[in-house]
Amino acid sequence: MPGWGWAVLVVFMIMAVVLGLIHAFRRFRHFGFMGAALGNAMGKRFDRMASASAPKRTSEPPLFTQPLDVAQQRYERAYAKKLERQDRAHARHRATWLQWLDFNK
Repeated sequence: MPGWGWAVLVVFMIMAVVLGLIHAFRRFRHFGFMGAALGNAMGKRFDRMASASAPKRTSEPPLFTQPLDVAQQRYERAYAKKLERQDRAHARHRATWLQWLDFNK
C-alpha cells in the first residue's frame, strides 16, 4: 500500500474516534437531562406522598388490648362477608356457564 493510503486510513480512524466520542458525549448529556427530569418528577411525587397524611383511627383502641370476644366477633363478620362474596361469585359463574350451555345448543 502506498504511503498516502496509510495516511488516509489514519485520518479516517481519527475521524471515526472523534465522531464516536462526540456521539457518546451527546448521548451522555441527553441521558443526564432525562435523569434530572425523572429525579424531579419522582421528588414531586415523594413530596406529595409525604405531605398526605393517612387518617388516624383513634376512636378504638388496638385489637390486642381489647377482650377476645371483640376479635372473635370481628373475625365472624369478616368470615361471613367472605362466604357471601364466594357465594355471589359462584352464582355468577354458574349463570355464565348456563348461558354458554344454552347458547351453544
